[in-house]
Amino acid sequence: MLIASTAEARCLRRRGLAASLLCSTPVRALGTALGLLLLVRAVNVPAAARQLADVRPGWIAAGTALTGVSIGLGMLSWAVLLRGSCARLEPGALVSLYLRALFVGQLAPGGVGGDAVRVVETGRLTGTGRALAAVVGGRLAGALGIALWGAFAALTMRDRLDDTLGYLPAAVAVALTLAILLVLATLLCSDTLLRRLGGGGGLLRRLGAAVRPFTGTFDGYAHHPRLLLASLGTGVASWGVNLLALAALAHAVGVGTDPEVFALVIPISLLGTLAPFSVNGLGLREGILVGLLAHDGIGTTQAASVSLLVDLQMLPFAVAGAVIWGLRRRSRTCVEIAAVETVPTSLPALEPAAA
Repeated sequence: MLIASTAEARCLRRRGLAASLLCSTPVRALGTALGLLLLVRAVNVPAAARQLADVRPGWIAAGTALTGVSIGLGMLSWAVLLRGSCARLEPGALVSLYLRALFVGQLAPGGVGGDAVRVVETGRLTGTGRALAAVVGGRLAGALGIALWGAFAALTMRDRLDDTLGYLPAAVAVALTLAILLVLATLLCSDTLLRRLGGGGGLLRRLGAAVRPFTGTFDGYAHHPRLLLASLGTGVASWGVNLLALAALAHAVGVGTDPEVFALVIPISLLGTLAPFSVNGLGLREGILVGLLAHDGIGTTQAASVSLLVDLQMLPFAVAGAVIWGLRRRSRTCVEIAAVETVPTSLPALEPAAA
């Protein structure tokens, strides 16, 4: 037994060392550089640069405006749930916080940095559990939008997909939709389950008390379906508007790609941001997107131009968030926390139920 335990411990140490090496800064920098090198070798860079120099300003303006609407809807999806957590930010403070979180989210894989900023800032008002529940609910609304629009695109584009794929893309999107709804239903019922298990041992009781603010908030959402549906609806609409923005940006470089194409290829390319051996998936996600667009019949040069515009889509809003962040750091007297109002207890069901 001792020998077996020692061998298992060595194996775990080796795995931990391999994971640490894979996520180390030098490896991530090398992975990013390699991805960018492969992308540059596969694309006619001078031709892509000439194409970007001849972009159509009208389509760029339309794409940027639609992106702003999409961001606003995503912010509203989160703000609705935050309002249900018995806290409300003034519009200026809400926009400031969301843009600052957007800026930080561009620097961390999957936008988790931005989520952390929102949880920390609003957690000072509502408590960490409630703030985390609002962010998680908003994320689920966005994920549901990606899955639903992906399923719709897979069904409407059935004739344009390879015959070997059949209904596989639609089936995957539907399965993802059902999985998201299952996660949401589990969270909505989690507080009831914890109350039933409340009579367990001391460890279980302490664990239940620790997560009770989080689960209790979702229990409140379950008792206010209109609030939950408003958040989910705006989250789905946000992604739909974002697809229109991407199509407008593609038109700016002369690529008449339908929004349905982006509904299928963007979620796949976003998986590249989760790669631990690259800096936020830089180089990898662009290569995936170029390959998928090329598979749809778009030239690699045009696909590379579209990929770059997709990368730059959030730049104006991230820069605005960076400016707000810098101004806020220079003047601590302009803290938005002072603009927060505590909402009267008009939603009693949002309070965690008594044990």
